[in-house]
Amino acid sequence: MEVFQIDEDIFNNLMAKTDKVFCQKIVNYYGKDYINKNLIIAIFNMNITLTKDLFKIIFDKISNELKLALLVRHLDLFNAEELKNLFAKMDGEYKELSNREKRHNIYLPINDENKRLGDYLYKIGYISNEDRYAKNKEENQLLFRIRAKK
Repeated sequence: MEVFQIDEDIFNNLMAKTDKVFCQKIVNYYGKDYINKNLIIAIFNMNITLTKDLFKIIFDKISNELKLALLVRHLDLFNAEELKNLFAKMDGEYKELSNREKRHNIYLPINDENKRLGDYLYKIGYISNEDRYAKNKEENQLLFRIRAKK
């Protein structure tokens, strides 16, 4: 495959006029050079899957509300230690997920993103409880029992 240089106008035109598969290739190859609000919107609107390197760049540039959505769509790129570092860059309860010094409980609202997050964290051994529906807490929360890192 021949590699060629493009400028921002060509990049934006290609993004606007191509299908998802081609856009995904363009974004992952050239995206790091043209990160802006429009590219981030396109990534979310087109549900583009990112490479790990581009994910990390985008993750650091978006709001906390968008971080969870982006992370949940790309969970399979990361191991437990990498997720711990990503959680540390988030706010609120999600930041608490980064503390693996001791076993503890985190409660998160019940929604599709948190359910998917819980499933993946259980799969990789980050949390220990398969049943995440909180007991003795508000009914609309999921319980994540964080495993201490040994």
